[in-house]
Amino acid sequence: MHRLIHSQSFGKRRSSDRSDQPSSRYPWRDNFCEARSFSVAQCASGFGHQGEDIRPGACTAQKQAGNACDPKQQPIVAVRDGIVIRSSKQQAATLQTNTYTEHIRFRYMHMNPSVMDADGVLNGRHLAEGEKIGVVSNYLDHPNGTSRHLHFDVQVFTRDGWIWVNPYVTLISAYERLIRGRGHEIGPEIAGPPDAAHAAPDEARHPDPMEGSDN
Repeated sequence: MHRLIHSQSFGKRRSSDRSDQPSSRYPWRDNFCEARSFSVAQCASGFGHQGEDIRPGACTAQKQAGNACDPKQQPIVAVRDGIVIRSSKQQAATLQTNTYTEHIRFRYMHMNPSVMDADGVLNGRHLAEGEKIGVVSNYLDHPNGTSRHLHFDVQVFTRDGWIWVNPYVTLISAYERLIRGRGHEIGPEIAGPPDAAHAAPDEARHPDPMEGSDN
């Protein structure tokens, strides 16, 4: 199934962006540094999105018996083995990996809190790579609070504490392995981040209400 990394706040929208029907539009676009009020040291303005918005792909026309695609039940899975950091009623789930060689946090946002609570996706739970965390949803403080998408971000631990890192190239590499193909850059006027990503800090202090928060 195809996935699409694309801004949920900037650029041209189609009616499907606000509906339950997943999108199959291309190209992908890095939205790590688009203008938000969140502190991101790697971005030129010092502010940014902190992660990537990922839309699920549209269901294929051909459905096999017993494996039908439901656009409202597209799973989100753990990218690595790790321990869940999440309290009851929170819309975000963080997966933390601690080994001798790496200390990484992966955060997944906009899933339905009541469903995660019922599934026991709570503090201290161990998840294996590929294990289901939840489904792509549109929860932002309440159902239908945003478009149906996953906000995914990554933090690494350094001597200065946890810092945000851009997962865009890693996501591209993972997707290329999945489809056994290669993507190609089609030009900075399309492949680059939106102009709003270069907004001054004062202009970035009013985030789109469609997105998440610093927690």
